[in-house]
Amino acid sequence: MMVPLKNISRWSILSLTVLLSLLLVSSICVLHKVNQSGYPHYTPDDLVRYASLYLPGNKLGNYGRRLDCSGFTKSVFRHFHQKIPRSSSEQSRLGKRLNIDQLNKGDLIFFATSGNRISHVGLYLGNQRFIHSPDKNQDVRVDSLNGPYWHNNFRWGISIIRK
Repeated sequence: MMVPLKNISRWSILSLTVLLSLLLVSSICVLHKVNQSGYPHYTPDDLVRYASLYLPGNKLGNYGRRLDCSGFTKSVFRHFHQKIPRSSSEQSRLGKRLNIDQLNKGDLIFFATSGNRISHVGLYLGNQRFIHSPDKNQDVRVDSLNGPYWHNNFRWGISIIRK
């Protein structure tokens, strides 16, 4: 049964509008996993899962080929609504420095591949492995920190996931 619009009070329309708005906001919060602090919530596993989509053969594999190392990490964090700087050098200054034995899954890790300055960044996967974009026009890949090149050029890691 339809109620004629002329019989609906302004307060009823306002109440219905407020109710629908609250339902919309609550469903958006659930979809984006917003925690009580108001910040998007994600876990290290969420970061790793999403970053893995950039590997060849996965959903974002072709897009990953167009990103340099810091563009890759920036894109991963942007997916979770967290802004980080564009360059690996700027990203390396975001948090407290961690030694190689302090790394946890989801940490950003930094390398000096050209002299002493930070020039490369990747995302730590755990078990001495990390995912990174070696360069534009190259596929995103997983490498080991145990290899001499990456081990010798490692400088530090940082965790920027909100606790």
